[in-house]
Amino acid sequence: MGQSSSCFTDRELEAYETATYLSRNEIHVAFKTFWNLDKANVSVDRNCALPMETIQSLPELKVNPFQDRICQVFSTNDNGALTFEDFLDMLSVFNDKSTLETKLEYAFRIYDFDDDKIISRSDIEQAILCLIKMNHPCDDDILSEEQIEFLIDKVMDEADMDIEDGIGYAEFCSLMRKKPEFLEYFSIRL
Repeated sequence: MGQSSSCFTDRELEAYETATYLSRNEIHVAFKTFWNLDKANVSVDRNCALPMETIQSLPELKVNPFQDRICQVFSTNDNGALTFEDFLDMLSVFNDKSTLETKLEYAFRIYDFDDDKIISRSDIEQAILCLIKMNHPCDDDILSEEQIEFLIDKVMDEADMDIEDGIGYAEFCSLMRKKPEFLEYFSIRL
């Protein structure tokens, strides 16, 4: 199975092209990347689910403070493991050809840590802690509770929300549209 190009029928490739923002070549590159993560298991079953830790070994995710959450959002399993189709969905959303609306939808889901369709103060705190952990893995107390609360308040103020409990999808989209770097940061190149 060393040749990823021979793994898919034309019908499968057409279905993947229709369902994603990826070209045939990008789908082949995606499969080769997936296969290289765990050749033994993928060679036996190309639809196997690779553990979150294996997916996170990709250079693009290894340096992402939200790597756990990204895997959880794209996983069709409860444990964050990704099948090839999950992996393809993830790469499609992070592809340069993906629409702003698609990227906003998934970014919102990634920041909504408790999956309650609102980015609450607790979700913002989780995001801050992910950023701290990535930049200071050995120092959990780099910011005081007061400093974290201050940052949460700043994010809430900047969102200029209608509701006090958190940031809804509309507010989130409005906030992200004001950030020109959003599209650049929400991309993975194949």
